[in-house]
This record gives sequence, C-alpha cells and structure tokens, in this order.
Amino acid sequence: MATAPASASKTFTSAYLLDGGKLLRIQEVLEDEFKAGDFQLEVEFAITHRDNTHSHLGSLDEVLRLDNTVLNPITELTIRARDPREDLRTQCVIRYDSDDRSNVSVFVASTNRKWVDVLFSEVNKQVRRTLQTSTVYRVFKTASFKLMSIVATLILSTSLATWAGSRASSDGSHLSGTQVASLLREADSARGSDLRKTQFLFDYLVSELRGQAANQPPSIASLFRLKPLAIALPILVVVGCAVIAIVWFYPWAVFAWGDCEQIHDRAVTTRRFLWGTVILSLVIGIVGNLFVWGLIGSLGG
Repeated sequence: MATAPASASKTFTSAYLLDGGKLLRIQEVLEDEFKAGDFQLEVEFAITHRDNTHSHLGSLDEVLRLDNTVLNPITELTIRARDPREDLRTQCVIRYDSDDRSNVSVFVASTNRKWVDVLFSEVNKQVRRTLQTSTVYRVFKTASFKLMSIVATLILSTSLATWAGSRASSDGSHLSGTQVASLLREADSARGSDLRKTQFLFDYLVSELRGQAANQPPSIASLFRLKPLAIALPILVVVGCAVIAIVWFYPWAVFAWGDCEQIHDRAVTTRRFLWGTVILSLVIGIVGNLFVWGLIGSLGG
C-alpha cells in the first residue's frame, strides 16, 4: 500500500522584491535538498505577464533573460520543483503574484516527512528574505490604511484651510481692551464740548469700520500674506510628498530584472530624495518658524 504524502504550506500577504540573486539562492536550496533526499529534480518556471500571456521556462537563465518591460511586466511567477519519477507526490511549489492578499505561498509535499520539514524550513527562510518588512510596507501599504490616509488627508487639508482663514480674519484691527478703555474715557470727557463729541463719534466710527473690515472673509491675496500660511502650506506639502512617496515609490510586487530592475532602482532613489531632502527640509523649516515666532511672541509679551 502506497504511503500517503506528507505536506507543509505557508501563505504570506506582503510586498516583496524578487531579484536574480534571490532566485538563484532558492534554486540552489532546491538542488541541495532534492539531492540530499535522493530525489531527481525537474524545475519549471511559470510566468504570467500583465497582458495575461503565459510562458513556461525550464531554466533560471531563461527567466532572467526576459525583457520584463514596463508596459508589460511580469505579474506572477510560480516555481514548480518535482521528482518526475514520483508524479506529484514529491514536489515544491513557490508562488509570487501581485494580488493585495495572499500573494506569496510555499507548498512542499513528499512521502518522506522528515525531508518535507527540512525543505520547507529552508525554502521558507529564502522566501522570507524576499519580503519587504520596513515600516512603510507593514503599516502604510495595507488596504485599510489607504482608505484611512485619503480621509485623513481631506480632514487635514480642510482643518488647515479653516485655521488659516480664521487666522486671516483675526489679523484685522479688532478693538483691544486698551482701545475700548480709551474710547470710554474720551466719551466721558466729551460731555459739554461739541468738538470733543464730534471727535469721539469720528473715532468710534473708524473703530467700527475697522472691526467690520476685519470680520470679512479673507481674500486669496490676503491669505498669501499671512503668517499661518508659512505653517499650513509646508504641512500640506509634507503630507502630499509623503503620500506620493508611499503610493508611487514603494511598489508592492517587484520582479527586479530586465527593464523593471531599472525602474525600481529609480523609485528607490526618488523616495530617498523625497524623505531625506524635501520632507526633512520642510519639517525643519516648520519647526524653525514655530520656534522663532514663539520666541518673538514671548519677548513681545
């Protein structure tokens, strides 16, 4: 009676970077472990492109010679290693695709339980090396965060615009406590003198007009002359640059050979520039402005 094959499997939901060096290491592990288990090895690479064309290649060299163009990149790669003498009882299947969930998987089967455990452990180790585990990928590239970031960006933009507008309105000539007290003293002293009464009325009307002008909604031109814009605008630019960096320059699934290798290298360079130059400089500028204004305010007070 034939022994039922044992199996082990694991599925990941993760961004990944699969390049020629990591593929070669996976192939070496398969070759070593199949040899150690006294199995013959036959490897097939199943490729799917964006236009849904499929190809089945028999060697890693053929895979790495693919153009992998930007217009029609590879979207799925499945590595099937098996012993042709045992049909599908002894096999290892490693799959990478571009789905948002469960996009990387490992499956190992054989009648040799110990061999399954050893091969699965070694292959699983190599697959984990291809996964992207930085904070941006673990936190910001999830589907739920994408929705939250859109809502948060809208709320932040609205809040900053409202705050800047309210600050613009408050920049008008409202009557201070000192001005009110001065007008009251002028009113008391104006009794019995027509000239002083006239002067008081003139001063009061001027103050009222200034107050009404201050309560008018700020114009676009006035907004650009306000100190709050020096904080609100850089914050919006920082948020915008961060969103651009995360959405466009942290790709989810990367098959880094052919043309796509160059595209990925440029994406890495661009996101480093955004984080290290643009965003960091703006944050330093915002903190500097707040410190200077706070210092001036404390000295003025």
